[in-house]
Amino acid sequence: MRQKRFLSRALSLGIYTLILRAVNTVFGIWMSNTVGAEGTGLFQLVSSVYFLAVTFSTSGVTIAVTRIVSEQLAKGSPAGARKAFRLGLLFSLILGVAASFLLFFAAPAAAAYWLCDPRAEIPLRIFSVGLPFLSTASVIRGYFLGQQRTGLSVNGDMAEQLVVIAVTIPLVTALLPRGLTSVCIAMVIGSVAAEILSCLYALFLCVCFRLKKEGQIEKGIGRRLVSITLPVAIGNNIRAMLTAIENVLTPSGLRKNGAAADEALSQYGIVKGMVWPVLMLPSVLLTPFASLLVPEVSAAAATGDKKRVRTMTHRCLKATLLYAFFIAGLLFSFADPLCAVFFPKVQAAEYVRALCPLIPLLYLDQIVDSILKGLNQQVASMKYNMADAVMRVLLVLFLVPVSGMRGWLFMLYVGTVFNASMSAARLIKVSRVAIDWRRWLLQPLASIVLSCTVSALLIENAVVGVLFSFAAYLLLLFVLGSITRRDLSFFLHLSQNTRKKKIKA
Repeated sequence: MRQKRFLSRALSLGIYTLILRAVNTVFGIWMSNTVGAEGTGLFQLVSSVYFLAVTFSTSGVTIAVTRIVSEQLAKGSPAGARKAFRLGLLFSLILGVAASFLLFFAAPAAAAYWLCDPRAEIPLRIFSVGLPFLSTASVIRGYFLGQQRTGLSVNGDMAEQLVVIAVTIPLVTALLPRGLTSVCIAMVIGSVAAEILSCLYALFLCVCFRLKKEGQIEKGIGRRLVSITLPVAIGNNIRAMLTAIENVLTPSGLRKNGAAADEALSQYGIVKGMVWPVLMLPSVLLTPFASLLVPEVSAAAATGDKKRVRTMTHRCLKATLLYAFFIAGLLFSFADPLCAVFFPKVQAAEYVRALCPLIPLLYLDQIVDSILKGLNQQVASMKYNMADAVMRVLLVLFLVPVSGMRGWLFMLYVGTVFNASMSAARLIKVSRVAIDWRRWLLQPLASIVLSCTVSALLIENAVVGVLFSFAAYLLLLFVLGSITRRDLSFFLHLSQNTRKKKIKA
């Protein structure tokens, strides 16, 4: 019954998240087509430094609050959950203010010597204003996830996205004739305005949905908060720093390979600002599971329910792989019509096809990372992420100047395969879940290849081809045994219960 409630919450959250991500993707596509590949590349460069400051301002506090709140509630101690939240809120506020000052005063040096683009100074300083608000809202979202109040977080995210669109579109339209610097500033102002509103809304919800002061407060909650936060913070900050270095080295390496400055920035913008969001858009259906798995697994582990941990891990890994293989095959087969609709001004289909084989590993790593954090394996996850980041920086440093974008793609493959395989191996070891390689990997791969091949040979219309590929893929999975009648009846019963809840509501 608990598993069905978990999946029901994830399904409901997935619908809202899908709408949110779809709106965000359409907005991103409009922005990319409006400001061009070079403008997108400039914003991505500025964002790489900003995300480093964001990582420092949150520093794993959100994950720690989510875990401790869920564990305390599972033990019947709302008072302990309240204390964990207050301590986490204090930590995040201190870190957010510190990150804001650091980014503001380091902006000139970062723009001149790191990004090698003076246009980035003003956007970075504007970004610094929103960091305390972002860190505060992030911890409140973690607090709600620990309570399994997922709808409250989604409402805040939707309001934030609407503000981004409402502020950015008129500003970009008005400042577009003044050049890329003004356009980048307009995009940053929209993001900061949304972060401030999101924080105020989260604080309002926090006041409205306070936990009762019931139960005994365990000793050592502060130490436990630090013990969870510290390894996650170290790993995330080091990885964010190395990722920022990687993002800066990529355009520099492309210029050394012979590309002009604007051409290098355009190539980087196409991949990071256009192709990558399209590849990761379908993962929106996995995001609710990833966010809900941390408190669910933490609660199960805290009560010693190892069977539930294995069952949840088994179902989530299987569903993720079956879904990811379908998305990878679909994007590979229909890359040309997809890019013709979304990005008519640039040639992006080749990059989509080149990155499609990584989709199963990217999606799997998202779920595996959440389960590991719920099982108190954040130290192991930190080690894999750090090794992955160091490897990527070294490969970009030596390969991109020689091979250009091919070297960058090779780097991405090596890093993704390493991180996903190491994390999956660790999860298998600690959870003792059995992997069915034939039904989870070989059969889905054969099914999607056969479905998309037949669709490409017999059907010319892209929409009809997608529908045919989907139906054929499900049929082949059912025939081969990757999907069983038990799976179908389980999810059919789940969807019926979800509809009944909505009708009652």
